Amino acid sequence: MNSKICDLLGIEFPLFAFSHCRDVISEVSNAGGFGVLGAAGHTPETLDIELTWIDEHVNGKPYGVDLLVPTSMENKDQGLSKEELEDRIPIEHKRYIEELLAQHDIATADLWTGVIRDGVGDNMRQAGATEILESAFAHPVKMVVNALGVPPTYMMSMAREREIVVGALAGAKEHAVKHAEAGVDVLIVAGTEAGGHCGEVSTLVLVPEVLDAIKEYDMCVLAAGGIVTGRQMAACMAMGAHGAWTGSVWLTTAEAETLPIVKEKTLVANSRQTARSKSRTGKYTRQLRSAWTDAWTAEDCPEPLPMPLQGVIAAAAFRKIDKLAQTDHPGARRLANYFVGQGVGLMNESVAVRTVVYNFMEDFAEAAERLSHSVADCPDPREDVQYKVGFQHLVQSGGVYMTDIDDLRSKFLDLEFDRTGFVIDAEQSAKVAKASGETRAEFTDTTDPNFEACAPILASLASGRRLPIDFPTLGGISMDGGKAVACIKPVRPGIKLTGKTHLHDIYAKSGRSGRMIFLVSRMQLYDDSGEHLATTDSRQVIRERPDK
Repeated sequence: MNSKICDLLGIEFPLFAFSHCRDVISEVSNAGGFGVLGAAGHTPETLDIELTWIDEHVNGKPYGVDLLVPTSMENKDQGLSKEELEDRIPIEHKRYIEELLAQHDIATADLWTGVIRDGVGDNMRQAGATEILESAFAHPVKMVVNALGVPPTYMMSMAREREIVVGALAGAKEHAVKHAEAGVDVLIVAGTEAGGHCGEVSTLVLVPEVLDAIKEYDMCVLAAGGIVTGRQMAACMAMGAHGAWTGSVWLTTAEAETLPIVKEKTLVANSRQTARSKSRTGKYTRQLRSAWTDAWTAEDCPEPLPMPLQGVIAAAAFRKIDKLAQTDHPGARRLANYFVGQGVGLMNESVAVRTVVYNFMEDFAEAAERLSHSVADCPDPREDVQYKVGFQHLVQSGGVYMTDIDDLRSKFLDLEFDRTGFVIDAEQSAKVAKASGETRAEFTDTTDPNFEACAPILASLASGRRLPIDFPTLGGISMDGGKAVACIKPVRPGIKLTGKTHLHDIYAKSGRSGRMIFLVSRMQLYDDSGEHLATTDSRQVIRERPDK
């Protein structure tokens, strides 16, 4: 796409995916978007493990990391000892949580064991955050984002030394201006619809307000907050944003490590079933509404503690809630929740990450076409002498321009244009198989002696939108036409695979609304010995504009 941020980061489609799940990050980046791994909660060692895995699975595609270094928090400059932390958590708050859990038949005898400790919140202070950054920057990270406040000077300096792009989230115009003055490269403008930490102003109002306020600064702007479809993304880019930052939409994907109870609640929730509450972190976050959020709006509830203290007591409670909810404990299920935006009402099915990306692309393209048709006296691009893209492969037929299918076939069919290496992860393949409804042990049980990769995971390796680099832009709407997999021999996870891709077929069909052009890319998978194991066909459909 022709977007400033695509050029800045070397990506194909300006869809940014924030997630704590490494599988989501790698899949989004491989599909042409930009994955951003949430580093909150990681130690330098665990972050290194996650990023090493991502490096091995993104095939050189760009990705980023997101940190939580707030501008203001309790005892920001110096960490609290165990004793100091104990002193700052009022007994009133402990008792309130104990009573809340007891009301839902959850035992509390060991509730606080191991929770009150030294070093809580250290990763949100300079010493701890610096170690996290050093761990992240040992990998080919393209962008670092601060999720809560102006990126501190040390973060900016460390990134600048390594030519890494710096981003920051803003939930208000005045915050955005501070980011711009600090020299941030990418501004994520998050409306109140967003899951997690959020402000009070809607995305539709906040984005143009911020764009007007920072128009003198040379920076990219991403819209965020409730965006779960391509048409919402198109609307924000029509307002002037360079792309979209998303988070909630990935929680229900097949690859996401979301707790089953949270995924279940998310898939059936409507857009009114979220709450903006301080009950999880001490700062306002949007969450699924549950008995937990309701309890923190009751008349007798104490005021939530400042960050990081509220997070400490909430973490103690959710350590029990999350564990018991997985055993179908009724009280835990009522309390269970997670951070999610108001776009949850549009998240009604669990599909693969790449399917979400491709749905965004298709929805975006259709929205852009609708918008272009709404402009009066808009010249047809086929009649505009400035519209040159792909015309070397067009011929005039009956007074209108049409793609010459025979010419494309003679030039591009059966020529290999891509060769990529893969190693399929066994756990991920089993997870995708289960999410697809597979029940056979050879696809769902990694300990089965005959375990092999499932068809959906093989299909995900091939993107139907990959074409030869010199293939012309045909115009019109591009859609994912589906995939087909033929397994010749079992594909075992863990072995090195090579995927060789060529254009297998190009054909067209005509109807009342014009012609549909079908492009079939075929990826053939081989093992190290050169044995052909499987074939994946990916079909891309392009709808030409109707003839006049």
